[in-house]
Amino acid sequence: MYRGARTTLDSVGVQAHTQRTGVTGETNDRSMTERPPSTTTRHHRDDHGMTRADLHAIEYASLLEQQNQDRISSLSGKVGAMKELAIQINEEVVTQNRFLEQDLSDSMSRAVERLRTTMRNLEQMVRAGGSNALCYTVLGVVAILFLLHWVFPR
Repeated sequence: MYRGARTTLDSVGVQAHTQRTGVTGETNDRSMTERPPSTTTRHHRDDHGMTRADLHAIEYASLLEQQNQDRISSLSGKVGAMKELAIQINEEVVTQNRFLEQDLSDSMSRAVERLRTTMRNLEQMVRAGGSNALCYTVLGVVAILFLLHWVFPR
């Protein structure tokens, strides 16, 4: 029973398609040899042997090539600007490094000189006052360190 219902539905579908489109499943010699009018005009060639589609393709390719050239020149300008920026950044880094090295060198020289001066003064004090002066100096330094620790806790 199912097969018969299916055959009936198929034949109804074919009839509906034939009524809508006017095309039957049958073929004849005339329908196979004729081309629709749109395909014959589409393949019409001009004096140079080119079709309209070929001309449109050439125009489109030319347009794309021009757009590519415009984008390349735009990118080239941006790359040039980036290069200039990178050069300026490099120059600034070199200058800052020079300043840092010079400042660090000067700071270290001053610290070494102060330490030498302090050591000379300490030696003079020890020679002049004996061993008691050294003990008082050490106790004073320790007291100052505790005071700094109490005033400036972490």
